[in-house]
Amino acid sequence: MSDGNVTVASNVLGTIGTVLWCIQLIPQIWYNWRRKNTDGFPATMMFLWALCSIPMGAYLILQIQPQMFGFFALVSWAQVLYYSQ
Repeated sequence: MSDGNVTVASNVLGTIGTVLWCIQLIPQIWYNWRRKNTDGFPATMMFLWALCSIPMGAYLILQIQPQMFGFFALVSWAQVLYYSQ
């Protein structure tokens, strides 16, 4: 395999992984919204995920991926706070 093929393959797989990582919380957000319940869904984990996106977003300032992930983590955390009342 030549070096050009490795670069193309790693770019394609990296892009796919980045997109999937960004949108991984969307099905959970939808599920929580439909059920109007977040039993068993850890609020601390969602808060920490949202919190970690701040320094990651500052490091990767030219990419929108950390900000998108942080937004979805904040939405999930807000759902836990809202539906657990």
